[in-house]
Amino acid sequence: MPYAIDIDPDRRLVMTRFSGVVTEQEVSAYREELRKNPEFQVDFDELMIGRETITTHYSFEQFSYDPADIPFGKGSRRALVVGGNQYTEERAKIIKTRQRDAPYEMRIFRDEAEARRWLGLA
Repeated sequence: MPYAIDIDPDRRLVMTRFSGVVTEQEVSAYREELRKNPEFQVDFDELMIGRETITTHYSFEQFSYDPADIPFGKGSRRALVVGGNQYTEERAKIIKTRQRDAPYEMRIFRDEAEARRWLGLA
């Protein structure tokens, strides 16, 4: 599986790691897994590591923001760590742009330590 999720309810944090080739079905499965997990709350922060992602196999339309489709909500901060390749960085920027009106705050980082500081984890 190209993703792994670790939920820390005490720190109100979701740590997600994507790797390899990521498909539309896997992105949907990741979102559904979060929604179904009783430890998850929509205002948790997320540290998403995507440096090991090689490419994605889903359409540009998948980047559109539909509030019903994203499990994170108001008060949440999402840090996306990229930097493995230019493709991943460009996709992250598209995601951020398409979700600019989201109820959560999202930032893109090349450095994981910087992302952790932003989330108050360092």
